[in-house]
Amino acid sequence: MTLSGTIQRDLQRRPALRAAQGVDGVRQVVDQLKVEAKKAWTPRKPVEKLSPPANTEAEKTEETPGEDSLPATFPDETTRPQAWTP
Repeated sequence: MTLSGTIQRDLQRRPALRAAQGVDGVRQVVDQLKVEAKKAWTPRKPVEKLSPPANTEAEKTEETPGEDSLPATFPDETTRPQAWTP
């Protein structure tokens, strides 16, 4: 008996050969099984390198917001909260 065809992994070879040898009337098993070649992994699309963002004057000064930067009223029309001091 000749076994031919393609298997996915070499680990599948031995069980196939043993099954063929177990068939009544089989005197010899010829192994012509081939292992399927694995496909090489390739990325779907190339990875783009991102450039750092441009520095602006506001980033360089790192100003902290003062009291004038708070709104005079909030959306629910309440007054601005008073500063809390411990």
